[in-house]
Amino acid sequence: MCGKIDCYIQAFSKLRTDKNRKNWSAATTFRAPHKPFLLLSVLDHISEGLITTEFIEPTFELAETFLDYWQRVMLPLGFSLSRGNMAYPFYHLETSGFWQLVPQPGKPHLKDRRIKSVKQLRGLYLGAKLDSELFKLTLMEPLRKKLQAVLVATYFAPEIQPIVLEQSLINIKSHEYSKSLIEAAEPLAAYAAADESRQTEYKVRDQGFRKAVDREIQVFREKKSPEDSACLTVPTQPGATN
Repeated sequence: MCGKIDCYIQAFSKLRTDKNRKNWSAATTFRAPHKPFLLLSVLDHISEGLITTEFIEPTFELAETFLDYWQRVMLPLGFSLSRGNMAYPFYHLETSGFWQLVPQPGKPHLKDRRIKSVKQLRGLYLGAKLDSELFKLTLMEPLRKKLQAVLVATYFAPEIQPIVLEQSLINIKSHEYSKSLIEAAEPLAAYAAADESRQTEYKVRDQGFRKAVDREIQVFREKKSPEDSACLTVPTQPGATN
């Protein structure tokens, strides 16, 4: 593909999605939102510094961010949590032309697989590789914002768009907050800007705390030896009571 931002904006606006009106509502312009949510999650992680190369790994954190979008936007619309599976768009996004799957060593890359879970996806693929030109563009905030804007404007109704954008803000700020909890293990000042609502600030702190706890638990589960059990230190949420 070409390396100009307009080329990728066009590609982002023409993702192959399920357009069955019986399955999806006007809120998502009668399309499946999985691919837009995945790309929005990737853009958030690039902004946060969690993704630093063109290789995209289907990590616990990326799946969590995807699910945060789904919970915020789709659950209030009556769509179940079970339909918010990141594995499906991660595999099928290859049809976009800028996303190339990287199989696990010794595993063939087959078309039209039925990928039902992130665990299955990780067993078959190391991850995916973005076009190098696209990744370079996403490192520049103004261009990253353009790509985000076309996803939001194309795949979500006007009344839903502010919710999606607010969730992106919450994702980014909650990462900063959870990182500070883990590193400093003490309350820090709220990251929400002065003109942001108290409700948004609360969501940032709450989601950030949950991410900090989840990340500590994930690290703990990956440990092997019994003595490592003493290494799990779950942060205490500021203001929490027993």
